[in-house]
Amino acid sequence: MIQINVSKPLAKDLKHLVGDHSNTLTHGMQWYAQKVTIDDELCVVVMEEESRYSMVFCGLSLNKLERFDEVFVDRLIKEVTLITQLNAPLSQDQLSMLTDIATAIGEKQYYLQKTNRSVQAHISIVVEFLERGIYNGHALPERLDEAIDFGIRMNDRPVRCHGSPYFQPNQVFVEFWLDLLNQLNAEQGNAHNSDYASNSGTLFNTTEGRATVSDQAPGQNIVYVDFRATKK
Repeated sequence: MIQINVSKPLAKDLKHLVGDHSNTLTHGMQWYAQKVTIDDELCVVVMEEESRYSMVFCGLSLNKLERFDEVFVDRLIKEVTLITQLNAPLSQDQLSMLTDIATAIGEKQYYLQKTNRSVQAHISIVVEFLERGIYNGHALPERLDEAIDFGIRMNDRPVRCHGSPYFQPNQVFVEFWLDLLNQLNAEQGNAHNSDYASNSGTLFNTTEGRATVSDQAPGQNIVYVDFRATKK
């Protein structure tokens, strides 16, 4: 499950998706989204609260904004299956499993009008980099490959929040997804996972309470997401 907390201007555009505050999730990813206009183009910047991982959607058409829930989950799946292979490739079975996990998590999205000053400050930095690119003569990252490339570079920058040590959003985000994959592999008894883990350094080191996978529903896996134990 994912809760996307949107700014007031964006909430007006997504009024068909935005619910009331009584639906606040106790489990699930917490993302924040802000709408900005850069170089006369509509952009939405989204950021996950705990990892501070960001994604940019630039040059959005009104049609895509209307279908933002579909656009968001499609991008999430594409980015997850890409960035988790930057250090070491996944097998086809692992990639298929990871795609299923990301699809299951993104299947249920809850939209609320809500802000977070700390996350907002980091979103503002992303917006600043987009604007700086325009000032330096670069185009907005509108195509999928451009947006993902911008995100990889942006999320490699060390950040800190609430007095924590500096950390890289990419690393925290990747570790989370690989932990989920590792746990699901372990539950299903896939021996080949241990071979991959031995070649992937600390990215497969799980932390108790970081994320859990349960098969409470027949025929499917219910994924409960908790980033709150990822950073020390």
